[in-house]
Amino acid sequence: MIKLKKRADYLTLAILSVIMVFTWTGVSVYLTLTKPAKIKVSKKQLAPLQSKFDLETLETLNQRLIISQAELTAFEEQKTRPTVEHQMPEASPTAIESTEAAELTP
Repeated sequence: MIKLKKRADYLTLAILSVIMVFTWTGVSVYLTLTKPAKIKVSKKQLAPLQSKFDLETLETLNQRLIISQAELTAFEEQKTRPTVEHQMPEASPTAIESTEAAELTP
């Protein structure tokens, strides 16, 4: 009879603990989701913007080089032409023998 009473007490304690854990987790999630985000903005970002255009830069953009479609096509053709590959000179047998001899000597 005493063992059943202890089991019932442990079961009640376990159920209350589980309920408490779920409640605690739920409240924490709710508070995290409803808390407003803190946004840090520097004074430099809050400074007013200048309302004038840089005319020199605009003139530079107007004077830039304009490439025609024919020039682009010629450049692409030049880029796709095969280039001559340079072949590496082959090692002579005497160079190979001298390196092998150097490795064998103590």
